[in-house]
Amino acid sequence: MYQYRMAKADYLKRIVEIELRSQMEPHASFEEKYPTDFDARFQWWSDYMNRANHIEKISVHRVIIVAMIKLNIVGFIAGHLTSQPDPQGEIQSMNILKPQWGKGVEVNLLRILARWFKSRGVTSVYVNVAAQNPYKKFYTRHGATAMNDLLYRWDDIGKVTEES
Repeated sequence: MYQYRMAKADYLKRIVEIELRSQMEPHASFEEKYPTDFDARFQWWSDYMNRANHIEKISVHRVIIVAMIKLNIVGFIAGHLTSQPDPQGEIQSMNILKPQWGKGVEVNLLRILARWFKSRGVTSVYVNVAAQNPYKKFYTRHGATAMNDLLYRWDDIGKVTEES
């Protein structure tokens, strides 16, 4: 049913649409200080994909993986290596259209990203999650440990790929 692909530049418009749409859903609690207008987010994701922005602690090694149904993108996950020894990687963002949530797409995206990290020798990965974000429970069900209210961590992201 779903297809998973590495994102290409022509997917960026849809990635931004999904991100902004996710922010408007009833459960959304986005406390981050990034712009929420389309053009600013498009530029940010374009820079991220093209390795043009070197936000502190983000290496040039990064990936965006999309989930598609019949060539229509319904969700994505992005991650990168960090420039510090621990944690070695970070999940930058995961956004999935609400009708697709709970159908396995979120698990598959996480597993694909976990394999990407593992193939690069990364074990420790973290993710920052807004206070009311429902992904918190998802991340803990898949092995992440809460470091505080906003920061979750896997000591061995490779275990996610081994889940049944």
